[in-house]
Amino acid sequence: MDNQKNAQVSDSLQGAHSLAVLLARASEDDLPTNHAALKIAQILQKNINALGGQ
Repeated sequence: MDNQKNAQVSDSLQGAHSLAVLLARASEDDLPTNHAALKIAQILQKNINALGGQ
């Protein structure tokens, strides 16, 4: 994957990660939703790290 494509994918993953974190914060009283949002955020963060994002 070239650097520009890699950067675009990383940016998209970072945006999705931010949304998952917001969902986790908004769903603190709904434990199943909160747990799912946290797992999604963790998976996205792993993929961002794998692409060399920050």
